[in-house]
Amino acid sequence: MEHGKFVALRSARCRNFCKNTMENFINKSALVEALGISTRTLENWCTHRDFPKARRLAGSRLVFFCIAEVDAWLERALEAESAK
Repeated sequence: MEHGKFVALRSARCRNFCKNTMENFINKSALVEALGISTRTLENWCTHRDFPKARRLAGSRLVFFCIAEVDAWLERALEAESAK
């Protein structure tokens, strides 16, 4: 295989992996909007209520949360609230 074709194939695979991976994450501003809460509330949840850990892209200030982890946390929080 020619070097150029290999690089193009590798780049395409990398783009598909990143696209599929990023579909599983939501950035901080989109998350607070979707939940209808303030950024400060989200920060408090992260600090005091065992909210899922945020992830950062290398070399970036952008913060992302795993959607599945957030969903699981919300389910637990709702169960705990209804048990009261």
